Amino acid sequence: MKSTMYRNAARVMLAGALALGGAWANAQEPEYISGGVGSEQREDMQAQRGHYNLLLTFADRDGELRAGVALTVRDRKGNTVLELPDAGPMVYAKLPPGSYRITASTGGREQVRTATVGNSPRELYFHWAPETLASQ
Repeated sequence: MKSTMYRNAARVMLAGALALGGAWANAQEPEYISGGVGSEQREDMQAQRGHYNLLLTFADRDGELRAGVALTVRDRKGNTVLELPDAGPMVYAKLPPGSYRITASTGGREQVRTATVGNSPRELYFHWAPETLASQ
């Protein structure tokens, strides 16, 4: 009787662990890289761009690249799939195909873009007026 009870308890625990393991696997952050400060780092990132399907670049309107951007990427259901408090100036991410809402903030200014991502790279640029960034 006791051995049957222990086997049943073990089965319940194993089933629970498998269910939780599946939930944890689905909640994992996507593969990404963030950087691009300095020409060597930019070259390294650009050499890897083919491995990612969402390519983001942050800059001021004069073309100067900007790091320190707060980035949030949400799926169609509103679930946060990627959140970086200090990203850029370039972020490359590998996301499942779908529609995403991308929010980038710096210097108290927020920009929002939507993008449909597939298997080939989708490139987005976020630009801020230089005076907006001067107060950082």
